[in-house]
Amino acid sequence: LIKHRYNIFNNNRSINDIRKLDALNVCQSYYAENFILFNRFNNVKYLFDYINSEFTLIDNTTKRENIILYNPKKGLKFVKALIKKLPNYTWIPIINMNYTEIANLMARSKIYIDFGEHPGRDKIPREAIMAGLCVITGKKGSAFFHGDIPVNQEYKFDESDFKLDRFEMVIKKISSNYESEYKNYFPYLKMAQNSKALFDDQVEALILYSERKN
Repeated sequence: LIKHRYNIFNNNRSINDIRKLDALNVCQSYYAENFILFNRFNNVKYLFDYINSEFTLIDNTTKRENIILYNPKKGLKFVKALIKKLPNYTWIPIINMNYTEIANLMARSKIYIDFGEHPGRDKIPREAIMAGLCVITGKKGSAFFHGDIPVNQEYKFDESDFKLDRFEMVIKKISSNYESEYKNYFPYLKMAQNSKALFDDQVEALILYSERKN
């Protein structure tokens, strides 16, 4: 599907026409795989990317503060409403910073929230988990899929049925018991830590597949 993307969109082909191409469908997330399978495509392979190395080198012994980080390019309207309702917390947007500045900020913060669309395995949540932050998301896109963001449902919120009191309770619990709460994120951390090795394996599998096809 990706291989033929340019021609598909320029020729306004129907989804049935696209199926006939018998293309290899390479997915960066389980969310993408779900879309592909729902539309009755076959021949699915994975290619999960990995995060920037700066975030694997953070000194997690830095004293952490009750800081909530967010990406102002994602779900900003929703986040602004949260900031207004919970003004007693320190909210810092990740903007106009280089990798080192972001890494240093993450190293002294406790929480990263992301109520964006999550069209795939977004990088900042994975960078945040590698930096030692507790990640809270909505349930849009790949955030809905445990395989893409493997965190407890306690830390995922449905924006269409949002409960502010439950959200505030989770924020308070993380702020007061950061070390024990972060342990709940170890499955996500392990996934992020292993992402480079998995990527290399998937690239090798795609090369072998291509060689067999040719």
